[in-house]
Amino acid sequence: MKEKYIREHDASEGMALGCGGVFVIIWLSLLIGVLIGTPAGEMVAVLVFVILLTAVLIIGAGLEKGSFEADDTQVTFSCLGRKKVIRYGEIRSMKLERHNRTYNTRTGMTRYYVETLTINAKENTYVFSAKMELDYDVVAMDPDDLKRQFENSRFAKLKTYIEERIPIMQID
Repeated sequence: MKEKYIREHDASEGMALGCGGVFVIIWLSLLIGVLIGTPAGEMVAVLVFVILLTAVLIIGAGLEKGSFEADDTQVTFSCLGRKKVIRYGEIRSMKLERHNRTYNTRTGMTRYYVETLTINAKENTYVFSAKMELDYDVVAMDPDDLKRQFENSRFAKLKTYIEERIPIMQID
């Protein structure tokens, strides 16, 4: 079972990444401009600024994409080349939660659901969150369809997949 998903991170993580990226870009650009100290150095500083800004934007876009791959013995979560392997034998419990998030935009209020899968293993607790892709037009016509969409979400399928492979495990 292999799926891709859009990661959901909390506001503090996004703020830290954004501020850190801007700080590094400005600091390196100024440092290069000061070290060179000529009009050509200023051009190099501007070029470095543009290159670093582009790199931060590309990396930032990649931070939102994640994937997982589950087989008969383990599940592997991947994001930006980093992989986290969790063996089924190490899993003590799993919990799946859904939250409705709301934020204001210039065009009005935007709402979406976030699905959070918490896996408690022998040594660590792993938390993975994803934005849910819901068909709101179908839900508007039949509100009971929201439950069906929750049951068929990526993390719900993964949780069921893992539970089927560990029948002796007691899942909360």
